[in-house]
Amino acid sequence: MDTLQLPDFTILTWVGFIIALCTIVGSCFFFFLYFRMRVKAQLADSDDVASLAARRTQLLADVEAVQQRLKENLRELTQTEGERLQQENMRQELDRLGEEIAQARQELQNKFDQADSAVQELDGIRRTAENTSQEIGRLDAKKEAMVKELEKLKIQIETLKQEEQRYQETVTPLRNELNTMQSTLADTTERYENLQEEVQKKEDARRRLDGLLYTLQEDLEKCRSEWAPLVENIKDLKSKYDQYKTEIASARDTLDGLRYEVQSLQVRKTLLEKELGSQSTAVKEDNDSRYNNLLVDQSDCLNPKQFPAPRSGDETNEYKVLQAFAGSLRDQGYVFSNRVIRAFHTALKCQDINPLTVLAGVSGTGKTLLPIRYAEFMGIHRLVMPVQPRWDSPQDLFGFYNYMEGQYKATELSRSLIRMDPYNYSKQPYSAEMRDHMLLVLLDEMNLARTEYYFSEFLSRLELRRTVENPNDQAARITAEIELDTGPGREKFRIWVPHNVLFVGTMNEDESTQSLSDKVLDRSNVIRFGKPDAKFESLSRSAQTRHENAWLPYQVWQSWQHKPNNNDVWQSAVTKWIIELNEALDTIGRPFGFRVHQAIETYVANYPDREEDSWKMAFADQVEQKILPKIRGVDMNDGEVLSTLDTISTIIKELGDSELDTAFNTSRSESANLGMFHWRGVSRSIRDN
Repeated sequence: MDTLQLPDFTILTWVGFIIALCTIVGSCFFFFLYFRMRVKAQLADSDDVASLAARRTQLLADVEAVQQRLKENLRELTQTEGERLQQENMRQELDRLGEEIAQARQELQNKFDQADSAVQELDGIRRTAENTSQEIGRLDAKKEAMVKELEKLKIQIETLKQEEQRYQETVTPLRNELNTMQSTLADTTERYENLQEEVQKKEDARRRLDGLLYTLQEDLEKCRSEWAPLVENIKDLKSKYDQYKTEIASARDTLDGLRYEVQSLQVRKTLLEKELGSQSTAVKEDNDSRYNNLLVDQSDCLNPKQFPAPRSGDETNEYKVLQAFAGSLRDQGYVFSNRVIRAFHTALKCQDINPLTVLAGVSGTGKTLLPIRYAEFMGIHRLVMPVQPRWDSPQDLFGFYNYMEGQYKATELSRSLIRMDPYNYSKQPYSAEMRDHMLLVLLDEMNLARTEYYFSEFLSRLELRRTVENPNDQAARITAEIELDTGPGREKFRIWVPHNVLFVGTMNEDESTQSLSDKVLDRSNVIRFGKPDAKFESLSRSAQTRHENAWLPYQVWQSWQHKPNNNDVWQSAVTKWIIELNEALDTIGRPFGFRVHQAIETYVANYPDREEDSWKMAFADQVEQKILPKIRGVDMNDGEVLSTLDTISTIIKELGDSELDTAFNTSRSESANLGMFHWRGVSRSIRDN
């Protein structure tokens, strides 16, 4: 029987399939070796995060290429498998082929086993690629950690720069002090050199005496054998001489002390003689000539001829008066926002709980001009007191008793307050009607000196007036009265400061001035003047005319003042905002007390505007005047501070004050660069209503 011959195309197909399969297996094996060597080389060369990222990108590209190659191989394998099935069908149909076909089938099965092994190896390559991808992921995590560490280092560097800036700010005054000390040291050195010359002269004299003594000692040695008894006597005399010398020095010191005591006693004797001479009259009478400067001399600022008559009719309508005042300023060429005018007027009406109104800002913004023109137009007497840098006690405000002259040196303020006091000096021949007038006291540039030294005690007395329910009771009002040192021989003058005396202070914010303490800020309404609007320059200045107005009766002023009422439409919203602000400030250690809470409500209740939502503008004023000054100097890098600023920003947006919102965001942005919060004030537009 003839051997069956396979068709030529079938043999060629199997040979091609086997060759293709071997090629695929070999390619996968060599590609695996190449890929493994490349991964090792890349991992060995990865020195930093940037190179690892680049290698990661390359490895991902290689993995993608491998996956693409695997897909192509699988497609070829699938195609080959189809051909194999075709051949299997042919084998079933040609079961007559016998042993050669069985042998060929066995060989083909072996090749398939080898192909399975190749597939398993490809699976191993895939798993290796996955492990490599995981390694790349770990390297990415390490890179992110290093980037975060780099950001921390940048923050630390920025903090160090800020500390260096604060160090420079601290070093500058120390350097100035060092220069002063060096100058003092030079003077001291010069005096020391002069003293050295004198000491040298005395030292030369001492050496001459030592030489003479040495000569005498030599002579004594020569004569000792002959005059031994005399030598002993000389030793005794020398010992006595030294003793007498010490006693003489001690006596001279005692004599100097006695001379100083005698001089002091003589001065005291002179003073006592003057006091005894002064006490020969009734020292408790107010006509004592020692106090003429306080009790008799006229107070220039309380001149009754300044205002001819009291206000009446429409001149007592608060809203119309304010409108007329704003128009008067414009007529005179002065530019002030209506918002600023209302804020200043309202702050003065709250002087019962905030005895001081402070106008702060850069020089030349009208801080001094506004209260002067206000008092002039309203019919309020004014007293301007320029604060001096040397002020360091209440005596600079009220005067003092000069013990050398035996006279009280009063100030215009103390003379005015005594004439405004309705209780303690009612028997004095002062005009009673002047006590129904009002007085505005302006402390100009009050932070040239430290307010804690000359004004803090007086401010506390003004605040204590609220606690006195019946000022007619002398025992009740004594805690809120100020005392003047009247010298020897009589009781101290006590002055009750009535509520028709208003206090205003101006302060320039520059390097030559002192900052206000928290005590002063909490008891004040601080109105900060921003930089002048560019539109100011376009306004022409007309002739500055003075308006002679009627004086404002204190009863009319009292009718303008209002107390908060729980039925007010704004009460719940204002209370909610106050609580939110206080909680936010508490997180950064700057909370405020119940007095500030009451002060804000009093300000809102006294705001003079007829608009429906005017109370929102009033509360925005208090955020500007009381809240923002409390956060000055806070660390802008503190997360709690940023949260507090966010709370304040949210409330400002709810109030709808766009100018305050813009000024706050500007200060916040600038403060972020400085490292601490600095409030520059609001530049109010002159076009507001």
